[in-house]
Amino acid sequence: MTSHLVSVAQPGAPRELVTFSERPTCSIAEACQAAGFGHTKLYELMDEGQVQTVRIGRRRLICIPSLLALLSRVDDQLASDS
Repeated sequence: MTSHLVSVAQPGAPRELVTFSERPTCSIAEACQAAGFGHTKLYELMDEGQVQTVRIGRRRLICIPSLLALLSRVDDQLASDS
């Protein structure tokens, strides 16, 4: 997975760059881009409980640690199959 840098700012503080994996959450579109699969598959994984989400108002965010854990399990499975 590529390491995306994101600018993070708190009120009154200078902006810092953090990697994708250091962020607690991301949007559904960002998760799809980072993982390399489409919205439909991501929603299936969310419905199955394989990827955790959090709602803030009407917005649904992906918990990045659960997405990274899923991708790690898939990677481990692929490595053991070969």
